[in-house]
Amino acid sequence: MYKDVTGIILSGGTSSRMGANKFLLKVGEITIIERMRDLMQSMFSEIILITNEPTDYKLLMEN
Repeated sequence: MYKDVTGIILSGGTSSRMGANKFLLKVGEITIIERMRDLMQSMFSEIILITNEPTDYKLLMEN
C-alpha cells in the first residue's frame, strides 16, 4: 500500500458510443468499477471517485 497516497477514479463520460456506462458493465460476476475499486483499495489509503453521475455509484463507494 502507498502510504498517504489517494487513488482517483475518473468516470465522467457520456457513454454515447457504448450506449451504456462502461464502468457498470459486468465482466464475469463483477462490474468493472467494482474490480477497479477492489484493486485500488489494496494500493491506496483513500479512493476518490470523480463522476458526472454520482447516484450511479453511491452504494458502490459506501462499501
